[in-house]
Amino acid sequence: MFCFSVPAKFQPKMANVTVNQQDPIDLKCEASGYPAPSVTWTKDGVPVQSVVAGVIHIGKSAKDDSRTYVCKADNNVGQADQTKVFVIVNCK
Repeated sequence: MFCFSVPAKFQPKMANVTVNQQDPIDLKCEASGYPAPSVTWTKDGVPVQSVVAGVIHIGKSAKDDSRTYVCKADNNVGQADQTKVFVIVNCK
């Protein structure tokens, strides 16, 4: 039996999001690797605490949600992978 490590990678990269104010936003970060990577989110460099299984859910978007969100996947094998998603909330 062979044991090997695989660096964290995203499956697939996320697309930017544009919504109208008050619309919900769901940002899902899917990563693979071995061992399974941990997934963390930041919003303009500040950690986002309300993440469940790599998902950020915003029930009613506000103009302040228009930001750059970065998802980082790390399993301590080589370089951690990260991806950015830009969220734009349009005023109604």
